[in-house]
Amino acid sequence: MAFEPSFVKIAPGDTVKFLSTDKARNGESFKGMLPDGAKPSISKDGEAMAVKLEREGVFGVKCLPH
Repeated sequence: MAFEPSFVKIAPGDTVKFLSTDKARNGESFKGMLPDGAKPSISKDGEAMAVKLEREGVFGVKCLPH
């Protein structure tokens, strides 16, 4: 599974929705790859994850096995 597109540019306050195409994969933020004060996010395997991004910066996202 891969996140497509691999990069998106959004404005603070926008919501990004990650849709799982594999029931054995999740979406979660990378520890240490969030702007200061941003909340980490995680979804259950096979479930979509919607994240409202309030802070400006780079947010790293992965699936747990990778």
